[in-house]
Amino acid sequence: MKEITKEMPRANDPDGANPEGEAQVTDDLIDALLLCKNRHEMSAFIKDLCTPQERRVLQERWRSCQLLSSGMLSYRQIHGQTGASLTTIGRVARFLNEEPHHGYRTVLEKQGRLSVEKKAAGAIKNSVKKEQGS
Repeated sequence: MKEITKEMPRANDPDGANPEGEAQVTDDLIDALLLCKNRHEMSAFIKDLCTPQERRVLQERWRSCQLLSSGMLSYRQIHGQTGASLTTIGRVARFLNEEPHHGYRTVLEKQGRLSVEKKAAGAIKNSVKKEQGS
């Protein structure tokens, strides 16, 4: 059996940069996550996949996202509740409000947690971007 490190360069290996291979691994990970049928399976997979610190970072970002989407707290208040750095909170806010991926926004909408104001702000930003692109 071959070791994974011999088949594919590590993402942080500057001599083995392989964006196509990294994209395939990312796709494989996404497919693996989608195979989880319930909370128990997903929890077990994430516990195997991530260290306790990595899970805390993910939890910190997700909680920051939830609090940012409510529009009720300042970055400092969110920092106080989550322990996330102001830089992390700012990054989460940027991805929530400005970046084109809309991953946070999509999940918040599915959970019914995206405030009406945030939906409207996102719709306005998207329409302005579309108009500028025309």
